Amino acid sequence: MKLETIEIENFRGIQHLKLDFQDELERVQEVVPIVGPNTSGKTTILDAITCCLAPGTELWTMRPDLVYSPASLVRHGAAHARITCTVRFSDVEIACTQKILELTESPDAAKVPSANRVTVHWQYPDPADRHLRGVNQYEPSYAYLLFKGRKRAIGHFHVPRVSARSLQDLGGIFMFDQKRTGLGQRRTHSQLDARRNTPGAHAGAGADDFIHDPRQILLTLATRAQAPQTPQATERGDFDRLRELYARVCKPHRIKDLINTASGLDLEFEGPQGTYFFDGLSSGQVMLLLLLLQFAKNRIHQSIVLIDELELHLHPLWQSRLHQSLGELGVGNQVFFTTHSTHLRDLLRGAVFHSTGDLGDDAVKKVEV
Repeated sequence: MKLETIEIENFRGIQHLKLDFQDELERVQEVVPIVGPNTSGKTTILDAITCCLAPGTELWTMRPDLVYSPASLVRHGAAHARITCTVRFSDVEIACTQKILELTESPDAAKVPSANRVTVHWQYPDPADRHLRGVNQYEPSYAYLLFKGRKRAIGHFHVPRVSARSLQDLGGIFMFDQKRTGLGQRRTHSQLDARRNTPGAHAGAGADDFIHDPRQILLTLATRAQAPQTPQATERGDFDRLRELYARVCKPHRIKDLINTASGLDLEFEGPQGTYFFDGLSSGQVMLLLLLLQFAKNRIHQSIVLIDELELHLHPLWQSRLHQSLGELGVGNQVFFTTHSTHLRDLLRGAVFHSTGDLGDDAVKKVEV
């Protein structure tokens, strides 16, 4: 899936904003930079996309700091916040979603529409006061089913012909906040229980409901990648992509080998000063790994990916390399990223990006999408 247009009304600090992510030939922009200083509304645009589209996927990947309350989401003086998104689905995505619903014996399989363009309307609060996170409407009828293929597949890997490879054609909405949430945070069980019992908390179990250890996930992925693979397995390809992208961005550093130490399995890294282990990584390396691990762990393809502050803890050279590699994080993704880095801003010279404000000089002319 790819986002063609978004219209935002009375959402947080935005009174009205309409953005079109297509060129004159109606080709959807696959990498969308949002450039501006702090407090200029960059993250608000990402939040608007998730509030409108994420509920349909039933895969909650919103920022944990995003609070569902009128005071937080509705612009002061307005009664409701409204967001409208136009999303494009390919014929392959539509066919794969219908196939997954059929294989998992969903009664909705025959209702999947063949429309490539879907319009999603979101309003908060719900006028009928039935939905805590606002109400969604879809055009055409039953278009909401096109957002549910990935969730349906993930819950039915035990069904013949449904596997991790199915996710290559089934997209979702994935939000990476400034903490690269999920893999980068540990939560106690009491914290998780409190989170689930908080009014407006995300319903159902999701990726953020579990305690994550990035080192252990990386070790697990590396171990499974070395084991013999069935045709349905993707771990070897996922880990190879992770290693390749890590080496490209962090050059001359690289992930070397899985090694058995006196304290157990560990991953050996290599750099100009020799070899070291996970605990010796810099903050920039850890932030990059948190991002790459999410793509490998969740098999993110054909998705709308939202990355807040792409440059976090990265040297300008690594910022450039990561920006140049965004199209290779997964297959068929559309990546939105925010930045207040003047280096990245200057790197975009001549490219189309959305500006939420001046970074403090006139080196690059402001361009509105």
